[in-house]
Amino acid sequence: MDESLREQLTRIYAETKTIAVVGISRYPFKPSQRIPKYLQEQGYRIRPVNPRGGSVLGEPVARSLAEAAGLTVVMNRCMGETHAELGLGRGPR
Repeated sequence: MDESLREQLTRIYAETKTIAVVGISRYPFKPSQRIPKYLQEQGYRIRPVNPRGGSVLGEPVARSLAEAAGLTVVMNRCMGETHAELGLGRGPR
């Protein structure tokens, strides 16, 4: 990862308090729940997004990304693995 991207991602993690998790799973053994749980443990609030609704990890599930208003950054990468790669935590296990 080049230094410019590293700085940009580090800033995003420092400034972000809530993370929308599109496609979160209800099943604890799946990465799509394990990684958001890790991010919660690191102090981030997650906003689960899944068309089935309900609640996951103690948070209400938005049925669409349109319901998770206020997005400032959209990332197409694993935020748990990136968090570890930047040296900000141990990473999801």
